[in-house]
Amino acid sequence: MDELHLTQNQMAQRQEEWLQKEASTLAEIDRLRRELEIARRETLTVNNISGTLEQDVQSMEASLSEKKKQMERLVTAMKEANLQSLSIQPPEELIEAHHRSGSTRRMIGSPRQLENAAPTSKNPHGVWV
Repeated sequence: MDELHLTQNQMAQRQEEWLQKEASTLAEIDRLRRELEIARRETLTVNNISGTLEQDVQSMEASLSEKKKQMERLVTAMKEANLQSLSIQPPEELIEAHHRSGSTRRMIGSPRQLENAAPTSKNPHGVWV
């Protein structure tokens, strides 16, 4: 009878160990499911943020491209304005400014006569400038 009782105790002990292992395994499975769900949510969040950042980058690249085109247009316009300002014919405002009374010099005599300028009260050294 002792043998039967010992065998039953061993069986009960094995069954108890098995139930404990099963309970710990089920707890571990639940814990892993929760962690998996958390990881899935974090992955979705990261994917959403990544998509938003990608859209932001694309919009910034488009904006930058537009700004570069504007810069090119402005540079072209500046070059054209510079070329126009370098033209032979000065603008009318400048022509009018130069033809005011007293703003032009008149040459008296020929340039050869100016080489041998005589000293005067206004030109004491006799040098024409």
